[in-house]
Amino acid sequence: EHFPAYREAVETALACEATGRWALRLREQALLLLRELACRQDRIQELALGPNGGRLLRTMEAALGDDDVRVARAGLAVTRALAFSDDMKELVVVDSDLGMRCVSAVRSQVASPAICEQGFGLFANLTMRKPHIATRLNSPEVRVLAVAQLVMARHGERPNVVRSVLQTARNVATQDEAAATELKESGMLDEMRELVVKHEGNDKWRSPVEIAKQCLREFRADGGLQKAAEYNEFY
Repeated sequence: EHFPAYREAVETALACEATGRWALRLREQALLLLRELACRQDRIQELALGPNGGRLLRTMEAALGDDDVRVARAGLAVTRALAFSDDMKELVVVDSDLGMRCVSAVRSQVASPAICEQGFGLFANLTMRKPHIATRLNSPEVRVLAVAQLVMARHGERPNVVRSVLQTARNVATQDEAAATELKESGMLDEMRELVVKHEGNDKWRSPVEIAKQCLREFRADGGLQKAAEYNEFY
């Protein structure tokens, strides 16, 4: 067993029925310590699929439904750590409602850029080369692309948030036909074009710009954005 003292501390803190001003911070710190324990795939498997796996899922669901932004963000951080394992991606999205609860947490806390960045970082990882997960996360009862539009409207000037949102949108729309149609009709491609025009050449926006350009190329919406060929004066 890895770090038994830390695991005991996490379990004790999460089981504590403390109330008052320090209760929420205790839950937050216990969750963040749990995230550190989930730092390797063998440990992730042990935590999520071991005898206490069911309790772990219930703990995550409770954290994601918490009104406290810091507790919800910590819940997303733990889920993101777990989801680095392909088997755990299935557990998070297909075999449980945890993925759906993550999307709901971002939707309900959309005013928080930290929640949005953490949440869409998770969604980008979950949907990478996983068509069935992309379809599930954009199903009518989840609608991750609709949440992406809300986040862009709120935090469109934050490059770290925008990067994760655009990566998720691209992952989902290139793997799911209904999502591709939604992306085209939503106006997000126009937003990507505006982003490229406005921020290309700005180092802080390099990643969002490159993701946007790639997505626009894939949907043949990059007309007028390609750089003209440069020729040597000799010719």
